[in-house]
Amino acid sequence: MISTDAAGLDQLAGWLSEYAPRTGLLGYCSRDAILENAVLPVRALAPLLDGPVLGDWAELGAGSGALGLALAILCPACSVTLLDRRERASQFSELASRRLQIPNVRTPTCDLRPGCGEPRFTGTILRAMTETRLALAIAAEVSRRWICAWHSPGLPAYDSAPKGFSIASRSGLLAPNLIATLYARP
Repeated sequence: MISTDAAGLDQLAGWLSEYAPRTGLLGYCSRDAILENAVLPVRALAPLLDGPVLGDWAELGAGSGALGLALAILCPACSVTLLDRRERASQFSELASRRLQIPNVRTPTCDLRPGCGEPRFTGTILRAMTETRLALAIAAEVSRRWICAWHSPGLPAYDSAPKGFSIASRSGLLAPNLIATLYARP
């Protein structure tokens, strides 16, 4: 069930604004920019799903883990895995989850590539990582049911669903130049 933990999201944005810019894992420097562009957009997921966010979810190319950590705060009944190929990203996300006492997060270092294996997550979330079609193809391989991608509006790469999925819904504008597209496995 979605939590209304505004204090937890604010604490996450504050912590990320203090530590993430030094690592190069997050492009936003201010607490407000992080809230607007990387944390609060996660609130769009439940309305896109038209119901509660349940199960095991993964953030692909997690970097600082902003999306996945926000999801873990908002949906404490979910298990959230933050996946990034860079060890420093995994270590940073692990530190953030410990410091902010977010217990439902795992942070393995993992370089996902095409052919990476069986679907193992209820859903995946991602934002602006690698080449779009490749990222969506990898998400399709590891997702049993849902993929949610946050992106700029009007990008044609998000108008085609990855193999085995269809476009289920799209959000309105969540932040300047940011919408979400939800793909579902029929």
